[in-house]
Amino acid sequence: DNTHFISETDRLNWLVQTLTETVNSGLKFSSRISFEALIATSCMIRLGLSYASGVNSLLQIGQGDATPPLQRSLYELWVEFRYLLSSGDASENAVKFSANAMLELDDFAKRNEHRFDKQSLGSAAKAIASFESSNPETVKIVREQRRKHHFHWSGISRSEMERQVAVAGTHLYKMLSWEAHAILTPIRDISVENCANEFGLNFHPQNTPTI
Repeated sequence: DNTHFISETDRLNWLVQTLTETVNSGLKFSSRISFEALIATSCMIRLGLSYASGVNSLLQIGQGDATPPLQRSLYELWVEFRYLLSSGDASENAVKFSANAMLELDDFAKRNEHRFDKQSLGSAAKAIASFESSNPETVKIVREQRRKHHFHWSGISRSEMERQVAVAGTHLYKMLSWEAHAILTPIRDISVENCANEFGLNFHPQNTPTI
C-alpha cells in the first residue's frame, strides 16, 4: 500500500477506518476454521475493533494519557486470539472459551439469585447442558480448571499465554498493566521544583502524542 501517513496517529486512524468498513461489509472465513472457532474469533475481532476505535478517538482529541487501559485490553485480545488458534486444537479451545463464559455467568447468577429471574437462570443452565451434551470431555476439563481456581478458559494465566504466543522475553503485558492500574502514577510524569521554602509540582503526561 502506497498510502502516505504523516504520523503513527494518522496511520492508526486510517487502519481503524479501513477495518471498520471491511467488518461492516461482511467478513469471509476459510472453511478450514470450525464453526466454534469462527464464533469465538469473530467476537474477538469485533471487540478488538471497538477498543482500537476508542484509542483512535482519544488520540484525535489529544487524550493519549487515557488510552493505556484500552491498549492493554486490545493486547490481551491479541494474545488470546493467537493462543486460541495456535495452541492445541482451535475448535476445542473455542468450546472452552464459550463454555467457560457461560459457567462464569452461571456461577455469578447463582451467587446473586435475587437479582435474576427464573427464566434467566434456566437459560444459563440450558446452555451449559447443551455444551455438556455436545462436548462432555471439554466441558469437564473447564469445570475441573475452575474447581482449581483457574478461571480463564485456557487454564493458565494471561502472562503464560503471552510467553507462548508473543516474542520471546516480552514484558508488554506487565508494562501495560502498570499504566492500566496506575501502579507507576506516583513516580511518572511529575517534576518537582524547589523554590526557597516552597515546592512546585508540574504534571506533564509523557505518552500523549502530538497529532
